[in-house]
Amino acid sequence: MKTKTIILSVLLALPMWVLADDCTTIWTGSKALDLTNGTLFIGKAQFATAQPGNLLRLSGNVTGEGDHYFYFADYDTHPLSGTYKCFVGELPQDVFLTEDMIELITTGNKDLRIYGEGITVTSVQLCNGKAGNLHFGKTIWTGYSWIPAKVGEEQGSATLELYKQAIPADLSGYKALRIFHTAARTTIAFNIIKDDWEEEDVIARSSSMTKTNTYYDLPLTDALRTALTSLTTQLNIQGFSDGEGYNITDVIFIPNDPCDNCFYYQY
Repeated sequence: MKTKTIILSVLLALPMWVLADDCTTIWTGSKALDLTNGTLFIGKAQFATAQPGNLLRLSGNVTGEGDHYFYFADYDTHPLSGTYKCFVGELPQDVFLTEDMIELITTGNKDLRIYGEGITVTSVQLCNGKAGNLHFGKTIWTGYSWIPAKVGEEQGSATLELYKQAIPADLSGYKALRIFHTAARTTIAFNIIKDDWEEEDVIARSSSMTKTNTYYDLPLTDALRTALTSLTTQLNIQGFSDGEGYNITDVIFIPNDPCDNCFYYQY
């Protein structure tokens, strides 16, 4: 299986209230990104008030031929939890912060490095975004990842690609992987794919998920926990549309119930 779509603009269906949120500029200048010397550094002190669900807005322009992308990492070029290789056709571009991402930026000597190619960044802003409105559970990604509408007989399809660092090292405390969406129907579909794009790399399909109008749940078996924690490079969430387009908005691990065998006496 080689079906793969690069998302050039995740903001196509972004709600206007996100675009209008209050922002604080935390970096200005002119930095051409590349994978050797073109690293944009932002000190952790700029994230002292950051909350999960805040977004970073990168402004600037794309340059040259070839791919145009960026990603967030530490000083060893290790991608941060919750980040992804963000391919862009134009700027500005928004990336939402998870709790794990903020913790990595603000602890130790990691700070934030932005790597990429074919992009010159002129400003970075910290904006409110979804702060205070994230769902229950361990959020490994949040944002707006657009799955396009069906055209004729061909389903709409696009893929959210997350670096493996988003996956907790130990999944024994979680019972499901939950994918929130805005489709408002249960006829859409998802594939969960590890690393590459061959047929054998599909580790779960919608047929094994519990479906609602706002989210799909993938129950975690021991085999799935092993597959997810042994990723080589990335986790791919491939979405399909049977009609109107929609956004994936959150990817979350749901904790186990506090006590599977408890009963409660009310008096």
